Amino acid sequence: TMILPFIEQTPLFDQLRFNERHYSGDIVPPATVSPLAVSRTRINTFLCPSDKDFPSTSDIGWTNYGVSHGSNVGYGANQTTEANGFFTRSIHVKFKDVLDGLSNTIMLAEFNKGDNNGGRFDVQGGDFPNSVPITFPRTFNFPASYPTAAQLTAYGEACLAAGPTSHRSTAGFRWIAPGQYNTSFNTLAPPNWRYPACMDCAGCGQGDSSGLFPARSRHPGGVHHTMGDASVQFITESVDLILYQSIGTRDGKEATDLSRL
Repeated sequence: TMILPFIEQTPLFDQLRFNERHYSGDIVPPATVSPLAVSRTRINTFLCPSDKDFPSTSDIGWTNYGVSHGSNVGYGANQTTEANGFFTRSIHVKFKDVLDGLSNTIMLAEFNKGDNNGGRFDVQGGDFPNSVPITFPRTFNFPASYPTAAQLTAYGEACLAAGPTSHRSTAGFRWIAPGQYNTSFNTLAPPNWRYPACMDCAGCGQGDSSGLFPARSRHPGGVHHTMGDASVQFITESVDLILYQSIGTRDGKEATDLSRL
């Protein structure tokens, strides 16, 4: 939302009222449009042309891009001990706080939009099961004990089994909204993970729960990521898991070799 004036969307930005909920349908003078109407505006800059478009849901302000919460369970992570990403829910990270180096830290990446169709389950699309309890340790001793590939696979299998009967298809649902797979993702699982994104809360809102929300794209072989210095890395889906988890953190003090991406 805050970059709208920098992408030729100043008139839209000027219609926003930051003291109201983004999904409010009320029109409060002197405004002439509701926050909900603003949030439904299609902004092509926020859309990846390689992803599918869903005309039946064209009135939703979709986005394909999100900021990185880092190598933790995201929205439900402990904000004091686990919020290690470039962006967090409650810590205002500044460039000086990125001790691993801006060029070594993931800032944002792509993910695929959902089709807003709860009757169809698409693993590589923007669908994510809900109410699947996390089976790997939720509290990590960074940087030494990220979830292993085996632990992630065990959780992924549970999510895959749950998906057809209970999932959401609303990834990228609104560029104005917070929450994972609205405008953020995390880096515990690799890009284009073969399992679906997944959250552990049934009654929560869009992505405001602990879970796995990997970067995704429909590009063959990997996903574009923007690093903290604004450079772009195409990170392959076969990337070393520990390396990927390491470059998801801003101050893990891990040794990283980006030539291995």
